[in-house]
Amino acid sequence: MISEDTLAPLLNAVPSYQARWQRDRGGIRAETIAHEFFLWLAVHLADRAAAGDFSELTWMFAAVEQLYREGNEELDTQLTVGFLEGLIHMAEDRGVDLARVAEHITGERARRGWNAAYAYTHP
Repeated sequence: MISEDTLAPLLNAVPSYQARWQRDRGGIRAETIAHEFFLWLAVHLADRAAAGDFSELTWMFAAVEQLYREGNEELDTQLTVGFLEGLIHMAEDRGVDLARVAEHITGERARRGWNAAYAYTHP
């Protein structure tokens, strides 16, 4: 199970999401915390990108890189399937050019995760 402490680098990388997460996390069961966190963070970032704000994406991808580096198979899967695929879907649903998102990717592992998520969502 992925703990909330494990997700802290990603939460810290997206300051605009912190207050909402602190407000909403209380009703979430521990076993679904990662799923809920990744889902709602993807929605939040896609909404900001749709409004033309890409300012936190570089920090976010740096945190994703760190999590891939420090993670395990369960975390890697959640990052790719639960978060990056969700971000791709949400951004596209809002008319965001994915190239604008991808230009903020930092790190080899984050790029590999993004490419895997993109390949899966665009067969």
